[in-house]
Amino acid sequence: MWLISRLSNMLNLLIIKLSCWRMIKFHFRDKLWNIRIERPFYLISHKNLGLLKLQLVPPVRIDRNVLIRGAATVKIGRFTTIGRGTTIECNEAITIGNYVMIAENVSIRDSDHNFDDITRPMRMQNISTAPVTVGNDVWLGYGVVVTKGVTIGDGCVIGANSVVTRDIPPYSVAVGAPARIIRKRG
Repeated sequence: MWLISRLSNMLNLLIIKLSCWRMIKFHFRDKLWNIRIERPFYLISHKNLGLLKLQLVPPVRIDRNVLIRGAATVKIGRFTTIGRGTTIECNEAITIGNYVMIAENVSIRDSDHNFDDITRPMRMQNISTAPVTVGNDVWLGYGVVVTKGVTIGDGCVIGANSVVTRDIPPYSVAVGAPARIIRKRG
C-alpha cells in the first residue's frame, strides 16, 4: 500500500510539472510576449497545501535549472533575469520588482521550519512564513540567500554569497553573512 501511495504522489507531481510546462509554452506563444524560459524549468505546486501562482510581467528571462515551488503567489516584474540554479520557495508571498538581476544559485524563501518542540522531529513541525519583497533595480549576486520576512529596497546591491536576514534600505550595498550595509549607492 505504501508503494502505491508513493507512486501516486510521484505521478501527481510529474503531471503538475508537465501540465504547467505545456501551459507556459502555450500561453506565451499565443501572446507573443518576450519571455525566455530555458529547459529544464521546474514549476512545482504542493497539491495538499494549495496552488502555486506565478505572475510574470514580460519581458522576463528565466535561465535553466530554476526551481519555483510552493503553495502561494510569486510575482516577477518586467525586465527581470533569473540565473541558473536559482530556487524560489513560496508559501506566503514573494514579490520581485522590475529590472532585477538575480545571479546563479540564489535562494529566495519565505518560510522556515519550526524547531522549538524537542519531542517531535523538526520535519514534522509546522513552518513559519513571512512575505519577501525584492524592490526594483536590485542586483542579487551569486549564491545570495534571502530569508523570510525580508524587504530589499529599490536599487540595492547584495554581494555574492551574502545571507539577507533583515530589511535592506533602498540604494544600499550589503555583503556578508548576515548581510550588513557597507555603503550607499551613488
